[in-house]
Amino acid sequence: MVAHPRKRTFRALAGGTGSTGRALAGGTGSTARALAGGTGSTTRALARATGSTAASLRTKPARRPPRALGVKHRTAIARRGAVKRRPARQAARVAKFLVQHARDAPFVRKGLRSFWEYRDLGISEATGGRYGGYIVRSNHAGNESTGIHFHRPDVQLIYVLKGWLKAEYRGQGTVTLEAGTMLHNPPGNPHNVFAYSEDLEFLEITAPADYPTVDVESVAGPLRIRR
Repeated sequence: MVAHPRKRTFRALAGGTGSTGRALAGGTGSTARALAGGTGSTTRALARATGSTAASLRTKPARRPPRALGVKHRTAIARRGAVKRRPARQAARVAKFLVQHARDAPFVRKGLRSFWEYRDLGISEATGGRYGGYIVRSNHAGNESTGIHFHRPDVQLIYVLKGWLKAEYRGQGTVTLEAGTMLHNPPGNPHNVFAYSEDLEFLEITAPADYPTVDVESVAGPLRIRR
């Protein structure tokens, strides 16, 4: 009896499916074994690579030799270092803002000379004593002499606002200061103020605010700058 065409087709398909299944199964097994082998070797390779990378990260790279710096770069680095290493005492010297009106700061007879009056400008307090400032005036024509003396500030500036005064300075003879005159007297320079007008008024700026004054017998001789 001849089989029905549909049955022959089914058996052929069934046979093909079985062989195909066995082929696929065999292929799948070999593929799996190949992947497994590849996975193992790949895992070992990755592990070795990871270990070597970690070791290389733990090892510090060799330092490059320092570059030769030019004068400009060395100067800039030195300046930056100087700013960073500034002493705390120097950095703490912060000046205060100051505004002083004449009505708030009267003249008083309390200063170096009893025959003059002084107005403290508050500069010493505002700068922590680094600088001092006074307006000095006379209320009568002066015959009094300051006597021969010298001061020991780092800086002493005199600017005459009104009137005039006469003084003898070492190596200069008699010097007349009048309104608009500025005088810088070096530290240790002997001098003597011996005449001044009734309306004398001058500004005095010194650094520091406090400094010694020493009486001497003569304006001659070298500067007395020893401290």
